[in-house]
Amino acid sequence: MSMPGTLNNFDGIPFPGVACNCAPPDTNGEVGATQYVQIANEGYQVFDKATGTSLLGPAGIQTVWQGLWRSLRDHRQWRSGRPL
Repeated sequence: MSMPGTLNNFDGIPFPGVACNCAPPDTNGEVGATQYVQIANEGYQVFDKATGTSLLGPAGIQTVWQGLWRSLRDHRQWRSGRPL
């Protein structure tokens, strides 16, 4: 059985990304029913899976947690923007 072909193709987070001029990018993504979420280094972006239109972002990954846990604001990883 062969793997099915690509249904849609679109550009993700553009270089140099969000708050990081990192090369090569450390890219990860997850596909849902209607959206694709990409995280690359210190940024993330949510795309419509059918059209490739950006629905959110690009934004820094630290904005996901902003305002949720006060203790994270003082944590070194929070300030650096890297995932915990």
